[in-house]
Amino acid sequence: MLSSVWRNSYGSTMTLQADGNRLSGLYASTTGSSGTYPVDGWISDEDRSATGLGRAVGLTLSWHSLGGEAPDPSWHYVSLLGGQLFDEDGEPCLRLTHLLLAPRSFPGLCDAGSYIDQLSFAPDHCAASAALPPVEMQGERIRMECNSFTSDLQVSAIQGSRIGHATGTVEQDGLRTPLTGFVDLTADQVVAAAFSWQAPNAGAVHGFAGLLDRQNSRIEGTELTSRSTPPGSRYVQTALTHRQWSLDWARGPTDAIREKPG
Repeated sequence: MLSSVWRNSYGSTMTLQADGNRLSGLYASTTGSSGTYPVDGWISDEDRSATGLGRAVGLTLSWHSLGGEAPDPSWHYVSLLGGQLFDEDGEPCLRLTHLLLAPRSFPGLCDAGSYIDQLSFAPDHCAASAALPPVEMQGERIRMECNSFTSDLQVSAIQGSRIGHATGTVEQDGLRTPLTGFVDLTADQVVAAAFSWQAPNAGAVHGFAGLLDRQNSRIEGTELTSRSTPPGSRYVQTALTHRQWSLDWARGPTDAIREKPG
């Protein structure tokens, strides 16, 4: 059922393709700027529908359109979505906390900042599916380190765009798990990035969205941790945590990122 087209209350659609616990696809928006945008993320292992528990989900989205639309400030935005997949009245439902990270103002829409919403998606059986475009093989490598995990990433451009598609691994509690996400590849001093990964042996999915500030050598943002819950406890399905890392940025093959104390 995950490999399907999902529609939310705004009329936007999200096409997801599942490969094990990996989710990828495209988002077609009808709000703000209209376009088609890449999506990537993860879902927890267990199918707990028989017990009434959902499956934790974490998704990242780049708002740089893959179509031929004219660029606008939202092309530098990223989103992080965290929540659960569960059955509601006999039908699958995706209920996700949506964190929109806007590093620039968009006149007539929003000021620069972070915006929270809740989105519910239901299957759209009439819509046609689509696939995420391929990425170029070349790319810069990034290394991130903090007290709780170490991550090695490669960031490669999606063909025909300035979207950096990040793939790599996270080492947490001595175990490695895959990580994916998006980085804005513009030359700005402050750029947006979003990553997600499945927690090892925990049934949870993590996501992080933040601003990479090269000039001030830091990365700062919000982590969403989503877990499986019973129906009566879905209001605590996703936890928010503020994170700040120091950043050693070099315009070379390797960058190192470490957590900033305090």
